[in-house]
Amino acid sequence: MMLNQEFSIFVLMITMFFGGIYFSPVEEIDRVNKIDILENQRTIYNGTNWEDWEILPYGDGTNWEDWEILPYGEETFDESIILDEFFNGIINHDGDPETNYYELKLDATNSVDLDGDEIKYIWTQTSGDTLEIPNPNDKILYLKVSPGEYEFQLEAMDSYGSIGTFNKRVVVSEEPNSQPDPIVEFGSRLDEKKFIGTIIHDGNPETNKYNLKLDAGGSNDEESDKIEYAWTQISGNKLDMSNNKSQVVYLQAEAGEYSFKLDVTDSYGTTSSYTQAVAIDTEPNSPPEATFSIANEAKPILYKNGPTWQNVPDSVVAFQKKHSLTVDGTWGPASQKRFLKIASDKKAARDKAAKAARDEAKAKEMKIYTDKLAKIEAEIKNVRGWGAAGKRKELEAKKEAHIKTKPK
Repeated sequence: MMLNQEFSIFVLMITMFFGGIYFSPVEEIDRVNKIDILENQRTIYNGTNWEDWEILPYGDGTNWEDWEILPYGEETFDESIILDEFFNGIINHDGDPETNYYELKLDATNSVDLDGDEIKYIWTQTSGDTLEIPNPNDKILYLKVSPGEYEFQLEAMDSYGSIGTFNKRVVVSEEPNSQPDPIVEFGSRLDEKKFIGTIIHDGNPETNKYNLKLDAGGSNDEESDKIEYAWTQISGNKLDMSNNKSQVVYLQAEAGEYSFKLDVTDSYGTTSSYTQAVAIDTEPNSPPEATFSIANEAKPILYKNGPTWQNVPDSVVAFQKKHSLTVDGTWGPASQKRFLKIASDKKAARDKAAKAARDEAKAKEMKIYTDKLAKIEAEIKNVRGWGAAGKRKELEAKKEAHIKTKPK
């Protein structure tokens, strides 16, 4: 009886060692410990080669005498399936906070059956926020997963109903996002953390403002996200910052001290700030330098109706040379007489030309008048037949009205 029992145990062990169904369901990332369930017995092994298989003893024994195969319903092995190290995924930063999900691929392609039997797949989500698994019997699943922790179970079943099971925990981290780096360029020298500008001297005391340019073009975002700008004046005389959402702001500031704040916000709502003090100095102005000269010279005589340049020697010399006068650079009676004669001749020529133009216009106007009068008289002369008296009277009245328009 004892011999039969030992022989039965030996047969069961050989059957379990050589007749088991070999499944290695593999998740997308790595190969891990597997579990093979053979009818009412359970064997745990590691690896993909027969040489790597290991039948673990019940308890801590290492001798054959310590091995124990328990019938279904009496095993002390935990019914839960072994859970491998978790897979950690991080949502890719793509600049769009609306795409806050991870593209997860669960791949059972490497699951095999040593007997070459066809394998059927059953995917199950065992924990985490519920995900939609449209095709739970596909070999490969593609899922969109929000940040959080999830567990998935794959059951691989052959045509005999034997099942290999594998679980995997997945941790999906939030999409990383760095703060944007605000940089303001004021375009001139800096005194530590204070920008110093000076109003430019332009000869006009009314233009007493400094053209200030605030430029955030150097601001950047590590992930190249779109940046929004917001400018705020913190102190100083209030300036017009109506265009405070643009990258560059142009201001006109009077002398004084000011401070400005720049907030840069990326598409994920993360904000960084930069503050800068500004000092504008008043427009510099040096006093004029006074000096005078002394000479033996009488006050120049200004001739009435003479040229404006009569006391400019170079201009007088040029006039005297042109008109064959004594060249001395002094505006005297001879130069004045010749200047007035030239001016009188020019005026007479202008008057003559104007009169000729008037006479020509008047002659044209008179010709138009006489031509129209002659036409009316010809019409009166040619009136005939019935109603001639009325027609002639009408034309006579037209003639009288035209005569009143005769040019003077």
